[in-house]
Amino acid sequence: MLVALLACLPAAWLIRGRPYPAYGLAMRRGWWQLLLAGLCVALLAKLGSVAGGVWLGRATTTAPTAFPGVAGLAALMAITFIPSIVEDIMTRGIPLASRLHQSRLVRFAAISALIYTANHLWRFDWGVTEQVRLMCMGLAYAAACWRWRSLWAAVGLHWGWNLANALAGAVWPVEWVDETAMRLAAALVHLAIFAAIALLPGRNREAVSD
Repeated sequence: MLVALLACLPAAWLIRGRPYPAYGLAMRRGWWQLLLAGLCVALLAKLGSVAGGVWLGRATTTAPTAFPGVAGLAALMAITFIPSIVEDIMTRGIPLASRLHQSRLVRFAAISALIYTANHLWRFDWGVTEQVRLMCMGLAYAAACWRWRSLWAAVGLHWGWNLANALAGAVWPVEWVDETAMRLAAALVHLAIFAAIALLPGRNREAVSD
């Protein structure tokens, strides 16, 4: 993943003659607020999916694992951040750098989500519910990217969800009745995020990445 992240640099020069800002990763004008907001929303979304599963009887609470210390938490944050940002560059940053960002939200999000789902080709034999989950996640993350014209919004959501999964065993461990229930719960909370972003009035036309 680190190699892939570095490989994006020469590709960015070909796209816009700039490195990572070409993908909407410019570090100015509120980029860290978008990252932090996405991170918090994703953590709450994970909490909501678990709570919904328990409430509906599709998941039961189990014994927690040990919470990682400071060093362990820092390692988990790094391990979950790198794959998140690499996938976001490939499936949302490149479309954002193209003319596709001028499309309407639904078109941009649908195309980006399809690319994101196809990027997980090795999961195609996991069943339809896995593809539904990936598609819904892709819609939510692409919508954030489109709305604020910045990849940091999508990275925050994606990273937050991956980090929440890594910490779930220590914070609120549950055992789902089956994989389908867990995947559909994740799909539903991401659809809710997509709908919330889509219903926001207007679009922030002053791009963070410009």
